[in-house]
Amino acid sequence: MEVKTATPERIFRVFTACPNDTRTLIVDVRHAKEYKKLHILSAYNVRLAANGKTLLDYSKNTYDFSWSADCWWDKHVIVYGDEKLRKDHPVVAFLSQDNHAKSLHIYKEGFEAFSKRYAVVCTASTKATALRRYPSEIIPGLLYLGDWSHAENTDRLNEINVKRILTIHNHPENLKVPSKINHRKYELADVDTQDISPFFSPSYDFIEEARAANEAVLVHCGAGVSRSAALCIAYLMRRFQWSAAKARSFCHERRSLVAPNDGFWRSLCALEGQLGIANRSNPNEGGGRGVDAPVALAQDAAGEKVTVTFVPAGRGASTAQPSSSKAEEAAGAGAGQAARDGSQAAAGSNREAAAVAGNDRDKDRRRSEREAAPDRHRDTERDRARRGDADANGRPDTSDRRRSDADDSGRRRDRGDRDKDRKRDRGDERPDQRSSSADYERDRKKPKAGDNGASNRGGELQPSTPPPAVVLQASKEGRVVGQFEISLAKANQRCVFGRTPGCDVQLEHASISRQHAQLTTDAAGLLYLTDLGSAHGTNVDGVWIRPKAPRQLAKGAVFKFGGSTREYKVLAVPRDASSQQLPAQATD
Repeated sequence: MEVKTATPERIFRVFTACPNDTRTLIVDVRHAKEYKKLHILSAYNVRLAANGKTLLDYSKNTYDFSWSADCWWDKHVIVYGDEKLRKDHPVVAFLSQDNHAKSLHIYKEGFEAFSKRYAVVCTASTKATALRRYPSEIIPGLLYLGDWSHAENTDRLNEINVKRILTIHNHPENLKVPSKINHRKYELADVDTQDISPFFSPSYDFIEEARAANEAVLVHCGAGVSRSAALCIAYLMRRFQWSAAKARSFCHERRSLVAPNDGFWRSLCALEGQLGIANRSNPNEGGGRGVDAPVALAQDAAGEKVTVTFVPAGRGASTAQPSSSKAEEAAGAGAGQAARDGSQAAAGSNREAAAVAGNDRDKDRRRSEREAAPDRHRDTERDRARRGDADANGRPDTSDRRRSDADDSGRRRDRGDRDKDRKRDRGDERPDQRSSSADYERDRKKPKAGDNGASNRGGELQPSTPPPAVVLQASKEGRVVGQFEISLAKANQRCVFGRTPGCDVQLEHASISRQHAQLTTDAAGLLYLTDLGSAHGTNVDGVWIRPKAPRQLAKGAVFKFGGSTREYKVLAVPRDASSQQLPAQATD
């Protein structure tokens, strides 16, 4: 029989087994003195008999299952000892040659290592009353999946650091938990016509909050089979970019009862589209109602969408455009326009001078017509005021003259604004190009009413539009082509780069994967870049990062994707954006 290596999580799974799971026997091959001091719960202290024909138990336990000559037949067996344990140990070799166990594993790291990891299942007792049962461990130290009885057993939950409970049930209010437990309640029946997708995003946030606080969370329903399992599967899909089938298999391996109903399963398969997962699962493999089960998916099931705006180099906010499949072409066009601006500036100056001269000639012509044909233009009070005529009391009337001056000034300002608009449309005038992080920081910190600062109107500080949480400067072969302004400010948001239309920033280089990488942030406002298992990798500051491992990005960091020569430099991170927002308050 093949001897496999066991992980500490695999051993702990003995204490989270479901009622109908095949029993697992834990065998301790250390010396009896060490065993009596401390051992794993329900372990047998076993040695090979002197004749080499049988295994003897020296634990003197009162377990509900007694050791015998064939007790391991058709059962899983895990053997542990000290860190020197190998496959050629007499007990391991005997079980392997006997070939009657269902599976055989050894734990090579030794009991000391295990006791540090899972001290709650280590004891000196050999009594049956010492046995314990815990909810299924999906992610060690973070996510547990169980039933109603697990949620009621606060002693076991305290032992595994569960500080949060998520209950999804017909009557979640019936569960009473201690006040120190953060209890989230979702009301939903386990019926395949029910829509579970509105709970995908808030449950993900709830678990992520627990992870940030270094706390564990229990997700449960009535039996820990369908509703709570679906929420755990959705969490794994979103966090690790797994398909629904892979996430379900992962949960089923740790809890054999996992089986979302047909409606929930189809919603999970539909979630793959929002997450941009390429390897799609079969929504009709669940059986039961199959294709007749409704497909329901909330718009924000994969989390709150981010807004991505691309600003070409040399353009201001008036020309900002949402990122789309043509974003890179627009960036290239912006770079070409910046090169043409210099040659157009001189021509634009001449056109402006000609326009001013033409306006002056038109003004002189209209004045001459009025003087030459007085019968066509009434002699109004306004005309007399312009000529300095006296009013009825003999005083020159200057009120209309003041209004006239103001009207002329307003018309001149309007005409000047129209001229500027025409020049900007022709490309003769453009705002200053932000070509460095220092320039961006200087411009961003300037207080502008209605922009990135706050306006003071009537002695009251008004709330303003917050600055973009993330700003990336895009460049190609050393030339700045524009900026991406991304509203990535919450921990439940993400910005995905890739080739598929569903990506937030759609790229077109052949070496870029359909779902290549994503930007995320945490509660502290730190920015992270994660490669989503792309074919050609993601490079940060000249180093190719590991897939599925978030890499923190500081201001000034530069990253690129695959074989593309386009680079992205971080000009602003969420923590800086939050510090720029001013609260609305009254001023004296």
